[in-house]
Amino acid sequence: MSDLVTRLPVMDATFLEQLYQQIPLTQAMGIQQLSWDASATQPCLAMHLALPPLVNDKGTAFGGGVVGLATLLGWCWTRLLWETKQPSAPVVVKSAQQTYLAPIEGDFTLRARPLHDDWVETLDPQHSARPGVTLEVEAWQAERCCFRFQGVYRVLAKASIS
Repeated sequence: MSDLVTRLPVMDATFLEQLYQQIPLTQAMGIQQLSWDASATQPCLAMHLALPPLVNDKGTAFGGGVVGLATLLGWCWTRLLWETKQPSAPVVVKSAQQTYLAPIEGDFTLRARPLHDDWVETLDPQHSARPGVTLEVEAWQAERCCFRFQGVYRVLAKASIS
């Protein structure tokens, strides 16, 4: 089993503070907490969110804000897991798609997890024939899944940055 699986990065306020500094928009997005779901069979990162910063004219979560947060959570998942192996490697989203299943009418939780079992191999830019990990992010309000997102995230070799 890979070190990336057996030792999830410690999640503390430091990462969230770094996120707020590196991506200032995140300060206004209602992020209450980031945490690893230890009960999951695959690494699952959860983002707990307040509705008020995302509310639209209908009193529900603005779809564009939810997509932005899902994209961000996938990026956080990839960065946190890969930085234990190569701290300065840039992470990017290659492609994404989303489906809106029901209105989000209150505080909610986004959960990101890998879609395939071979995610460790696909994450490594040096050793993968299929570079990029496919993550599924779902928005849950109480016991209802309201939104589903799939994104492919890549860790770039430093030479890829120009």
